[in-house]
Amino acid sequence: MFTLLDVSKIQEQLYSVTSLPCPHCNTTVTLEITGAQLWLYNNNASIQEVLHDIEIPVRERFMTGICGDCWNKLFNPDEEEV
Repeated sequence: MFTLLDVSKIQEQLYSVTSLPCPHCNTTVTLEITGAQLWLYNNNASIQEVLHDIEIPVRERFMTGICGDCWNKLFNPDEEEV
């Protein structure tokens, strides 16, 4: 399950949705989704079904709230520990 915050109707069958705030930098992401996508969300579809056309880092924002920059700082496997 994932969370859509602040769902707002823009026009018929078009909605604005905002992600959880990143727990580290407090930023959010806002997207436009269709009525069909909102219906899928309200019927417990997976994030891959609802936001199938959205890139993975943005989908991650809607699952965990963590932004790409903070994710890389927290979990970057290329960074050596000192």
